[in-house]
Parts: sequence; C-alpha cells; structure tokens
Amino acid sequence: MESKTPNDKKPVFIGRRLSAVALDFFYSYVFQALGGWLLSHGVFASFLAGAAFSGTLYWIINWVYFLGMTGATLGKHTLGLRVVQNNGRPLDVLVAMKRSLAWVFSLIPLGLGFLPVFFSSDRKTFHDWIAGTLVERQKGGLPG
Repeated sequence: MESKTPNDKKPVFIGRRLSAVALDFFYSYVFQALGGWLLSHGVFASFLAGAAFSGTLYWIINWVYFLGMTGATLGKHTLGLRVVQNNGRPLDVLVAMKRSLAWVFSLIPLGLGFLPVFFSSDRKTFHDWIAGTLVERQKGGLPG
C-alpha cells in the first residue's frame, strides 16, 4: 500500500519538487538579470546593486507573497504543486515566511535539510517539518 500524507494524499515525487526549485532559481536569475540591467540605468550605479535589489524583491514576492497567498511559488505553480499546512489548510503569509526562512536552514549545512525527503514516507524536508507543511499536487495540475 502506498503511503499517504496527513491529509490523505500521495506524497509528491522528489523529482517534481527538485524541478520546481530549479525553475524558481531560473526565474530568479532572469528577474535579477533584467532588474539589474534596468535598475543600473537610472536607480543604481551598478548592475550588481540592481541585481541584488531585484533578487531580494523576487525572493519576497515569490517565497513569501505567492507562497503565502496561493500556496505555490512560480516554479511549483508551473509544475502543478502547492504547499499546504499539515492539516490540509492553505498557507498564510506567516507560515510561508516561517517555511521560507527554514528553507535557508535546510540549505546551509551542505543541503542536508533536504535529505529527509528521500527517506521519509511523507516526502518532507527539514523546512516542511519546521513549518508544519507538506507539498501536494494542485487540483487540475499536471499529471504524474
């Protein structure tokens, strides 16, 4: 019998989660490059300052606002995934902030906080445990 997450849905395959993160980084780089170029022609004296500002803005918009309001970053939305609380309720901005900050701690020690996703039956990472969240497929999302 397949394992189920606490809200009785099948856990999301790790490949799809990794792909969503890769898309988020790709979107971030595009946003930073465009923002850095545009802002260096008026607001900031250098491309790097504009890119740093754009990257910070993208992080806040994608990982706090979008995640908190829709339950999905741009990468997750593209792949038909969303993040919900353990009880199946939608995220709010505070839970999204908690999860996003915990994500940094998953990454810091050589990415060790991501390893539990390979071994836990509910496919949770360290930041999912800390924030009390899980990743599931969106209704009407991509198959598979």
